[in-house]
Amino acid sequence: MPAAAYRVLAMTSGGSTTADLTLAVTDQPRGLSYSTASAVYRYAFAIAPNLPSFDGGGLPVTFFIADGGALPNGLRLDAGTGVISGTPLDRTLPTTWTIGVGNDAGAATANISIAVYDPPYSLTYADDPVLYARGLPARPNVPTTTGLTGPVTFTSDAGTTPLPAGLAVDPATGVIAGIPTGTGTDIYPTLKVQNAFGSAITQIRIDVQPAATLTLTPPGTMPQVGIVNFGPQSYTVSGSVVLADDGVGVSSDACQSVTNDVVGKVMLVDRSPSCVEYTPALRGQAGGAVLVLIIDDRTDAGVAANLYLQNSAVQVPALIITHAEGAALKAALLSGAVTASATR
Repeated sequence: MPAAAYRVLAMTSGGSTTADLTLAVTDQPRGLSYSTASAVYRYAFAIAPNLPSFDGGGLPVTFFIADGGALPNGLRLDAGTGVISGTPLDRTLPTTWTIGVGNDAGAATANISIAVYDPPYSLTYADDPVLYARGLPARPNVPTTTGLTGPVTFTSDAGTTPLPAGLAVDPATGVIAGIPTGTGTDIYPTLKVQNAFGSAITQIRIDVQPAATLTLTPPGTMPQVGIVNFGPQSYTVSGSVVLADDGVGVSSDACQSVTNDVVGKVMLVDRSPSCVEYTPALRGQAGGAVLVLIIDDRTDAGVAANLYLQNSAVQVPALIITHAEGAALKAALLSGAVTASATR
């Protein structure tokens, strides 16, 4: 109700008096909302003003942040109009603020969510270049992006070289996985990650080569072994298994010349960051081994790695098995002789 002026008369037996007063009935604000209740903004870019609306509420009203906090750096709430504007200068995951509008009669509140993200600045993959064995599950290849990007979508750009048949990229995580069904070398698929503000692309190098089989007696055929790009790519070999010993540090890594007898045998080695991945093959070759069997050093791997590096000096076949399989094979060696046969 609009303000109205009144004169009040008070009377007693002793006389009377008057007073003037103004009365107004003010409705409190109700139903506050914002034009964008869940806002996603780009870091360091001016935002479109976020506008409030509400019912009732006689003027004047005041807008405020209910919990007394502050919006992300660079954004401001106009106390008179309730408009949120500015240029966000802090990156933040989705965070909820409670905005209020009030007058002398009461207040109404609304929750809004604000996130401030970057576009993806770069995209890389853990394994690049990468070697896969045809027909066997690929070790998942995990991406890394830079920037606080929020939700993103990954794709293999079909307009360029696609991923080899049987492999796919997960649109939510970007992980490349699957079972490659063909073969090929120097395949360069283009991978993309994007959000609402931009994208980043990368190419990784992929080789898909024939798989190998490995049979241990005892206990039997291993369902999957990793292949390597160095050494012969086609062979059939067999021999008794012996653990390498180079007499230095972790003596079974064969980073140095082996000191035990490996002539005509399958030399078992522990993969080590102390030397290049084909070095144990060169040590086994110098010692006369017929096959070098490498135990992966990644203990979390359920799928055997494939080693991409090439070296034409390596003339002895090599394969790689998981850390768990290697531990089991070492235990079997303690119980007696083990023979290995490999074909590729």
